[in-house]
Formats: sequence, structure tokens, C-alpha cells
Amino acid sequence: MSKEYGYIGKEVTQSFNDNKGIFSITDVYDLDQDNKWTNRAIGQLELIETKTVSDDSSVSFTNLGSDYKTHLFLINNLHLDDNKDQNLRVEVGGSEQSGSTDYSRSFRSGFSNGSGFYDDKDADLDRLRLNAEHGGFDPETSNAYLYMYNALQTSKTFFSQFWVYQDKNNETAFRYGTGSYNNQDVLSGVKFYPSTGFLRSGTISIYGQRSF
Repeated sequence: MSKEYGYIGKEVTQSFNDNKGIFSITDVYDLDQDNKWTNRAIGQLELIETKTVSDDSSVSFTNLGSDYKTHLFLINNLHLDDNKDQNLRVEVGGSEQSGSTDYSRSFRSGFSNGSGFYDDKDADLDRLRLNAEHGGFDPETSNAYLYMYNALQTSKTFFSQFWVYQDKNNETAFRYGTGSYNNQDVLSGVKFYPSTGFLRSGTISIYGQRSF
């Protein structure tokens, strides 16, 4: 970091997590705009893009930002056609990855009607199935957060998620768990799509988490 900020009297060297001196209001503003002020730089969620769903067969995010080790997807008020699954595939070099062993998953679900819990797991898949048997009639809807790790590194990409939704029987339900894209690739994009039919409405946002 430069030495232009925050000095009264003796000059000191600024470095990450060791900035000494007195910062004026102007210094704080300028550093914040340069993405160098501490409370913005560590763990900050930075919005990359929000997409509004409107009768789409799929929704793709091809801008993953740069230098992020962790991404967060927020899925709000998502409506699918009735009794459809919500799936995800990644893109590498602009090409969708759909090999028969590219993905793995392990999830647990529970329902408000007291029918208990069930586990849903597969070691080898051609897609990452995020959720199953969504309800498609008003007011049946889905909301979720999905973390993605290591997408911009030459490494396996991991996912963790939590959903609250209404299923095809209008039962309130939850699902949580993990998944992975099993090849050590740098991703260029992420695609959300239903098993058949359309994503009818809702929003999906992608954030990058600033880290060092």
C-alpha cells in the first residue's frame, strides 16, 4: 500500500493489517474507494450480478469476477414448473460440463407433515441436482443460499447449500448438504436449469467474497 495516508509526524510503512497513523475522514473515503479500507477488504461480499427469471429454460452466470476463493448465490422466490428438479452445471472455457462422473452430492431433506427425513446422495452424476420435486403452483416457491468454493482455482469446486421451499404437495420443506464438481478446472460459468420445463420467476444473485 502507498504511504500517502494517515500520518501525523513520523512516517511509517503501511502494510496489510498493520496500518499505523491517524486517518482523516477524507483518507477513509479514498481508501474505501480504492478497496483498501480494512472493513471492506476482509470477508466483504461484493455483488457481481443479479438475474431476474422470466420463463427461462436456464439461467447462466458467465462473470465470476476475479481472485475470489468463495462465491455466494442467493436464490429468492424461485418458481419452477410443478414437480421438477433444480439442477446446476458448471462451464469450463465456455463449455458446459456434463460428463457422467463430473459431479457428486450428499443432501438431507425434511418435511412439515412429519413424514421424517431422507438422505439423497450420489457419487457419480452428469449434473449437480440441488433440489427435487419443487411445487409449481402459487404460493409454492423456493428460497436458498448456495456457497461455491475454489471456482477460480485449479482445484475441485465444492458447494454447500440450504433450501427452504414448498414441494409438489404444498408441504413446507428444507434441504441442506454439499456437492462437488470433481475435475480440477478453473470455471468460466455456472448454469441453473430445471429437469424439464422452465424457471418461471424469481431472482438469482451471485456475490464474490473478498479474501487474502
